[in-house]
Amino acid sequence: MSVWEYDIKERCIIQSPTSMAKHGFSERIDNVPESLIAQGYVYENDVKAFQQMYEKRLSGGEPKAEGTFWVRDDRNDSWWCEHITYSVEFDENGQPVRAYGASHDATLENLEKRKYEEELSYVERMGDLILSCCRINLSQKRVEDMRSGLGLALNEDYKDALDFKEKDQGIFSRKLHVR
Repeated sequence: MSVWEYDIKERCIIQSPTSMAKHGFSERIDNVPESLIAQGYVYENDVKAFQQMYEKRLSGGEPKAEGTFWVRDDRNDSWWCEHITYSVEFDENGQPVRAYGASHDATLENLEKRKYEEELSYVERMGDLILSCCRINLSQKRVEDMRSGLGLALNEDYKDALDFKEKDQGIFSRKLHVR
């Protein structure tokens, strides 16, 4: 985790030693976010969201701003996913003056999310070709979604739908119990 301060009026970042070590920039970074974008620090697909975080949210007077962006590492030879959170400080007139930023490496979280979304997309594309499919939330010990290519409605009332014996399918011989 790294922390820094963003001066909204001066549009500059003052980094802490941990932030300098993590990001590879000098203590003061001027003309933010433009200078970071111009240096190729932000992946091109994330540039618009990165700009909006600074221009609309921080300068626009919102008390908090955050986003997750693919950025260059300190050696400038690979990408990592950084989750940034800002808390904004206001002056006596209610105008945003500075923001305190913190970030952490969200690469693993982002890759896992992408993999999960790809698997959901695969299941949806397969449609009627899948005999049955279910999504089980193990931490909450519950079935979140059930689908069948057999035309059966597998939803919240899955207990009756899972007893395929009654429907003479012979696929499942007992009901699903999540403990």
